[in-house]
Amino acid sequence: MPYAPEETSVRQLKQLGINPGDVKHIVMTHLHFDHAGGLVDFPWTQVHLHKKELDAKNKPKTWLERFAYDQADFTHHPNWVIYELCTEKWFEFDAIPLPFEPKMYLIPLFGHTSGHCGVAIQDGLG
Repeated sequence: MPYAPEETSVRQLKQLGINPGDVKHIVMTHLHFDHAGGLVDFPWTQVHLHKKELDAKNKPKTWLERFAYDQADFTHHPNWVIYELCTEKWFEFDAIPLPFEPKMYLIPLFGHTSGHCGVAIQDGLG
């Protein structure tokens, strides 16, 4: 997929005055190539995602999964942090707590991909 170099995450972080080397964690909603293509720029990070999503990438079952996951995006062997069990609720949704402050959750929303999740951040505002 074509992109402009100034649109990369690394360049955008630098434009905001953030050192890309300070990024320690990336939370992925899913691993389609248009979302995961920049992971290679952050080989030192921990990449948090649902187990079903990693399984779909590693063992695609459909033609869409074979097309949508570009294995070249993962040649740097990301440091995966995998979640599967929903142990809490976020409003009425099953939720997986993430180890961050402010409190964050993976919310399984399977459908767009086999392991697609939303991310909720508890900000104290409701």
